[in-house]
Amino acid sequence: MHGYAVWHRLRRFRRRRGEEHATRLQDLNVRCHVTAANNFLGWRTVEGLRLGTCTQTDLDTICQLVVDNVQVDGDTVSITFGTSLVVLPAPLACLVRELVATRRGKAKIGTPEDVPWLFPGGHPGRPLTDSQIVIRLHKIGI
Repeated sequence: MHGYAVWHRLRRFRRRRGEEHATRLQDLNVRCHVTAANNFLGWRTVEGLRLGTCTQTDLDTICQLVVDNVQVDGDTVSITFGTSLVVLPAPLACLVRELVATRRGKAKIGTPEDVPWLFPGGHPGRPLTDSQIVIRLHKIGI
């Protein structure tokens, strides 16, 4: 967690702001991402799941999530994994709500509304691959 916070979020934040002072919103954004990651790891621990023991099936499940798996009811955001409904903690809920609104893949055709995937991939109509998710997780220190 420390590596993610310092080497990814904080370093990226400092690089983007340059010599300027941070705004309250910029500070809050970094805090929200770090808190969400921490809550997610805590939830996995409570559920008896460790990030290091994620299996290929876990990644496949995440890749195959569609927008319809996400339910937003007021301030509550939940995701359905198979038959299990998981209510997300507030910081993570904020990020998932943002992901649903701004998701886009690398494909140059179509719009986010044309693609059902929560994590759209580089090929039109296809989700992000599990190997791309692994690469992205490694890039942010997870």
